[in-house]
Amino acid sequence: MALQKIFLACFVSVCHSQVTELYGYRQYLQELDLREKTSRYLGYTQQEYSPLGCVLWCNHRPSCWSVLSCPQLASSNPQKHNCLLLEELAKTSPVITESNLTTCSFYSMKNRCVNGGTVVNDACVCNDGFYGLHCEQFYRDCSDAYNDGMRGLHLLYVKPDGLFVPLMVKCYLEYGGWTEIARQDSDCTVNHNRTWAEYKSEFGDANLCNWRGLDFIHHFTKEGTTILDAVVINEAGIRTHAYYDNFRIRNETDDYLMHYDGYRPFTSKPAEDGFGFGGSTLQAKDQPFVTYDRDRNNCALDTGTGWWFNSGCASVNLHLKLQAQVPQGSAYAQWPVNLSLRPITGYVLQIKRT
Repeated sequence: MALQKIFLACFVSVCHSQVTELYGYRQYLQELDLREKTSRYLGYTQQEYSPLGCVLWCNHRPSCWSVLSCPQLASSNPQKHNCLLLEELAKTSPVITESNLTTCSFYSMKNRCVNGGTVVNDACVCNDGFYGLHCEQFYRDCSDAYNDGMRGLHLLYVKPDGLFVPLMVKCYLEYGGWTEIARQDSDCTVNHNRTWAEYKSEFGDANLCNWRGLDFIHHFTKEGTTILDAVVINEAGIRTHAYYDNFRIRNETDDYLMHYDGYRPFTSKPAEDGFGFGGSTLQAKDQPFVTYDRDRNNCALDTGTGWWFNSGCASVNLHLKLQAQVPQGSAYAQWPVNLSLRPITGYVLQIKRT
């Protein structure tokens, strides 16, 4: 398997950020030391859904040169793996080596700079056209990676024309290649009560709940035509889709106003038009983005979110928390079903050039 795919492919539906103590890790380290004699424990463990998730977690921490992936012993979660970050002291061996240690697997990432990059002071210095901790190739958008033959779910660096530096995004490399710009679900959460400057940039984890930034979305959508797929997870846990044609976000001077030419439902699992729901004073279409430090009518302040608010605020505001995450009686994210607003359990916003 290619190095980039080992580093960046993450077929993990949910990753958990809680740091935990791994029972029995000293025993594993003793066995590791007998075989490798090159690693020391960095003091962090995490739960992932596959050894590949452990590799990805290690990959985005410069001090981690190897990782130990051990299936969780608890019978209630047999699919989870405990990941131990290790510091590799010998960095000249083959790129990826694996040896089974009792029930664990050991992954050693010893040449972390790819595509001709070189290590300087324990960091990669990249050639032109490459970026990141390991000098990964970056793309104009995820469809470029799709056209290069990549398939599946990948974390890749993307740099639309005009963006200053590449940004890591999740790419769904099927059906032409979709670029994820926002996500929220019941297994992760992100604080949406943020300033204008924070919304302009990105926040959250590209592999979990995240917002990729108004500036990124603007540069992506400013040229050509873009379709937005609003993937709405309903109360039954079913993923439904609302398509918005010629979707674009204007520049900062225009307060990142959202526009689209038309809505159409996905044929087999349709979602209704949420952004156009609520009439002339509540729909998000053709409205500027608003945050509490650049508020027009107290909508951002009252909801504790940034959003494309109308004069009456918004019927659909995906930056509200999910119903399961707030006290009873609090406002939560909703989407129309049969012309009535209903709670949702998550969403993904993804875009693609057409």
